[in-house]
Amino acid sequence: MQIGPQESILAAVSHSPNSEYLLRWTKRFIAQRDARWTALHVDTNARLSSEDRNGLQRNLELARGLGAEVVTIPSGDVARAVVRYARTNNVGQIIVGKPGHRIAGLPPLRQTLTDRIVQESGEIDVLVVQEKVSRHPH
Repeated sequence: MQIGPQESILAAVSHSPNSEYLLRWTKRFIAQRDARWTALHVDTNARLSSEDRNGLQRNLELARGLGAEVVTIPSGDVARAVVRYARTNNVGQIIVGKPGHRIAGLPPLRQTLTDRIVQESGEIDVLVVQEKVSRHPH
């Protein structure tokens, strides 16, 4: 899909170590497109450990270093905030990380953040990126 000149791509970022991979993947994804991109962090006002605060800071600094506009917005509902920001800012695609492993054949105990973003995104495309997994021969 070609991103129009007025559209941008949004990567949802958190303190998770997976955000580093997501940011690098997004940078490669937009490298062949004429697109702006934003790394969006939704601050839920949750208390983070010092390790998580440091991880968030590293991820936001990495996003800046990769050329993203870094935006932090407050909200208690991350999925709604991401979609609202995307609609307000003419985002064509939202990039999110794939949630953790589920047990095959069993329904999830609760809807994941990624599920909610996909459900609420409407006309906005959502790309779900799997964290790079190292494969070791057995």
